[in-house]
Amino acid sequence: MDELSCLSMGAEKEDHISFIKWLSREIYPKIAPKLDQLKELGQDLGESSEDREAEDVQMKEGVEHILLCVLDRRLRQKVHQRKEILAEAESFGLRLIELGRALEIPNIEPDESFKVIQLRDHLKSRVADLEAIRNERTAKLDEFRRREKRLAEFLGETPTEMAGNALTHETIGAVEKNVERLRIEKMKRSEAFAAMREKILVLMNRLEHSAESRLERDIVSDEEDAFFLTEVNMKAAEAFLDKLEREDGRNESEARKLRDGLRFLWDVLHVESGEQESFLQAHGGHRPSTVRSLRDELKRCKDLKMKNAREYLEKVRHEIERLWDRCYYSSSQRKAFRAFSSDDITEDLVDIHDAELQRLKNVLDEGEELFAKFEKRAELWTKMQQLEVKSGDPKRLMNRGGQLLREERERKRLQALIPKLETDLEANVLKWEKEKGRHFLVYGKQIMEFIKDQWEVYQQEKENQKMARHVAKAKLLEDEMVNGSRVNTSKRRIVGTPTREPKNKVAKLTPLTCNSVLSRQASSAAKTSNKKPPIGASKTTGRRLRAVSRRSQHQVPRKLESTQAAGTSILHSVAGNSTLLGTGLNRPTSQLLVTSNVSTYSQFTLS
Repeated sequence: MDELSCLSMGAEKEDHISFIKWLSREIYPKIAPKLDQLKELGQDLGESSEDREAEDVQMKEGVEHILLCVLDRRLRQKVHQRKEILAEAESFGLRLIELGRALEIPNIEPDESFKVIQLRDHLKSRVADLEAIRNERTAKLDEFRRREKRLAEFLGETPTEMAGNALTHETIGAVEKNVERLRIEKMKRSEAFAAMREKILVLMNRLEHSAESRLERDIVSDEEDAFFLTEVNMKAAEAFLDKLEREDGRNESEARKLRDGLRFLWDVLHVESGEQESFLQAHGGHRPSTVRSLRDELKRCKDLKMKNAREYLEKVRHEIERLWDRCYYSSSQRKAFRAFSSDDITEDLVDIHDAELQRLKNVLDEGEELFAKFEKRAELWTKMQQLEVKSGDPKRLMNRGGQLLREERERKRLQALIPKLETDLEANVLKWEKEKGRHFLVYGKQIMEFIKDQWEVYQQEKENQKMARHVAKAKLLEDEMVNGSRVNTSKRRIVGTPTREPKNKVAKLTPLTCNSVLSRQASSAAKTSNKKPPIGASKTTGRRLRAVSRRSQHQVPRKLESTQAAGTSILHSVAGNSTLLGTGLNRPTSQLLVTSNVSTYSQFTLS
């Protein structure tokens, strides 16, 4: 035997000896008196030694039998106990494997040195630990699933589908993440719905609208979570809000139009301002009841209007004429409104005038900024023409106190200001036309074309005036030659200085003298006409002027008669162009006030 076996056997013998010692120590003191009594009784009975020996053998056999029965019973108990413990250990092992798979926790092999009871207790402890983890995860999952179900139902979404093992960290994390997503979504939708609900309540109150459908009742309900924030319900609430807003917008627009119509009719019907303000204050806003009251009042005023149709129509036509002037309508545009000259006063005629008046108001409103800029330019144009008129007045040379200096400063200011205003006006017109998709017209023309025409006529007028002055000088020269007067070819004298009286009252004029005078005048005109014309000016005007200047240099006095006729023709042309160049803003036959395509005003400055 090896050493380990010897030690094992020695340990077993020690156990046996210990048991025997226990018997001798514990049992012998208890049976020794009984044995002594049996021996004494046997002696008293006179039993033989053989009988006593036989009884002793029988007694030993009985004790042995009893002891063996006790030991066998105990042995069977131990074997059964071992089987039960092993069965429990096996059951705990199977349960441990099941829980490990469900919780995705790897199994740990028990120590091989464990005895049966130690193995059972170890497995039992592990099972208890895993069951505690399972219970914790189950409770957590159940709570998440409960919250997810409530949120999903409230938001109209589908809960997380549970596939396979539901107690893993991954599954529980997915449910938890979905719960958080639903919570955030609910918060967003709640904020959006709260804002919508507030607007809906205001609009329903303003529109005097009561909740009719179940959806509307849920929206206005004060009960928390009465309105499920599903996508369908949110879209339905948005559609309901949009419907209320459109209805409110229609009421507001109608109320505004009704009030505008009432103000106009009140003015025509001479309703006192206090009565007007009292009615408007009593019927403020645009509730349906207010709109109905405004309609009733407008109908009443229209009835009064038709009773005084002729007077009303005259006032409307006066207002139309005023707006025509403010919108710079041409005569052809005005004549296009044929109802203006009709005397057959009917309700339709009045309505047509009202519509035309409203249209003109819209035109004025749309182009208000452009009309204001155009009118500002017209004022500057008028000032420029006034300065031109003053520059031709010889009396201005008699003025003292710096008047000429002030006029020159004003002229320079206009030279700088008019081009800027025209450039700004052109940019605004282009922007307006792009937005509106139509041309901006004044006096029936596109505004830039109109301005260009005005500058061309202005330049033509300046040229004609110069030609007229040259013709007048030629005519004066002819008269002096015929009458024998002396031609004064000296420089302009300073006002207030005395002139020397010539010795001979009548100077002799020769053809050479006349030709010299004409040559100097024609040369002056030629120099003026050789200046660079503005971009918007007519090129034919410059060519015609240069041709006239060249001819005048070679003319003799016998050609003066034909020159005079040409001057008369030019003067008539000047009178004919006075409409384009007028000096005021008289409408509807006012002068044309336009912007040219020239770059600077200085290009139009003439000596």
